[in-house]
Amino acid sequence: MKFTNHSLIAKGYNMGPYYGLIISVGFLRLMTIGAIKNRKNRDDIFVVAVCILTILLQSFRKNTVGIDLGMYIPGYELSGQLPWFSPVFNFEIGYRVFCKVLYMIGVSQQLFLGIVATICQSSVFMFIRKHSKFPAISIVIYLTFGLFTFSFSGLRQMIAFSIALFSYDFVEKKEWIPFCVIIGVASLFHTSVLVFLIVYPLYYWKFPKNTVIFMFPVFIFEILFGNMVVALMVTIYKQTDYQAENTGAYEAFLMYSLVWIAAELFMKYTNEYNAYRNYLLIGALVQGLGLYHSSVARVGYYFMFFICLVLPQTIADICKDDWKLRFCITSALVVCCFIFFNINTGSGYLNVSPYIPFWED
Repeated sequence: MKFTNHSLIAKGYNMGPYYGLIISVGFLRLMTIGAIKNRKNRDDIFVVAVCILTILLQSFRKNTVGIDLGMYIPGYELSGQLPWFSPVFNFEIGYRVFCKVLYMIGVSQQLFLGIVATICQSSVFMFIRKHSKFPAISIVIYLTFGLFTFSFSGLRQMIAFSIALFSYDFVEKKEWIPFCVIIGVASLFHTSVLVFLIVYPLYYWKFPKNTVIFMFPVFIFEILFGNMVVALMVTIYKQTDYQAENTGAYEAFLMYSLVWIAAELFMKYTNEYNAYRNYLLIGALVQGLGLYHSSVARVGYYFMFFICLVLPQTIADICKDDWKLRFCITSALVVCCFIFFNINTGSGYLNVSPYIPFWED
C-alpha cells in the first residue's frame, strides 16, 4: 500500500524519529556495556530503556500516523458511547469491551494510543529479552523488518499477538490447555490469532534435513501461481469484497525465505531453535501468498516475528568464535535493516511515515 496523503507528502517523509530510535539502540547498548559489568542487569536495563523509548514514540504520534487509525479512533469513541456489547464495525467483543472500559474511566484518544502501545511493545520486548541471546540485534530487526511498522496501524491484531506471546511458555512446558486458553483470550481481540495454535505442534515437529531442497519448488510455485491459490481461497470463503492482487512485496518474501534457508543450513539444532526455524518457514510460505493479498500477509506477522530470534543466532552459529567475521556480518545486517526499513516504511507504507507528533497540525 502506497502513501497518498498529498498534504503530508508536501512536508516530506519525516523518518528522523524512527532513525533516532534505531540509533539509540546502538548508543544504549554501548553505554550499558561500558557501565554495567553484570550481564543480566546490563541486558535488563538496556531492553527496558529501549522499550520505554519505543512506547513513547508510538504514544506521542498524531492519530493519522497509521492508516487504520482512521477506523480505530472513531471506533474507540463509538465503543465507549454505545451500550455494552453493541456491534462496532468488525471489532471483536474483547476489543470493544477493552475500549468501553477505558472510555468510561475517562481515557483520552491520545492516552488510548499510549496504553495500546504500552501493552503491545512491553510484551514484544519482554519476549525478546527472555528468548534472545543477542537482544540488541533482535530489537533492531524487530524495529525494521515490518512488524513494528504494522503495530502503528493494526491495533487489534497487535494486541492479540502481544497476548499470544504469553502462551509460548506453556508450549515449552507441554501444557496445551493454558496455551489454548491464552490463544482463546487473544482471539477476543482479533480472530486471526487462532492461526497461532499451530505454534504448539510446530515446536516439536522435525523436518527432514533435505527440506530446503523440497521447499524450492514450493517457493517458485507460490511466485508463479500464488494468485490462483488466493483467488480460490477468496472464492471458498465467499469474500466477494476481496480480490487477488499483486502487492509487490517481493523483497519481504525473498528476505524471509533466504533467512529460513540460512538458518536451516547453518543454525545449530536445539528444540527451541528448531521451533523458530519452523515458524519462520510458515511465515515465508504465508508471505508468498501475501504477494497477492495484503490480508494474507498480515497473518504472516504472527510467524515472521521469529526472524528476530533466528537471524542473530544463525549469524553466531556461522561465525562461531571468529569475532571479526561476526562484526562484519552484523554490520552488514544493520545496513540491510536500514535499507529495508527505508524502502518499506519510508515509502509511506500504512501511513506510518512521515512521523508527526500529536502537537503538530
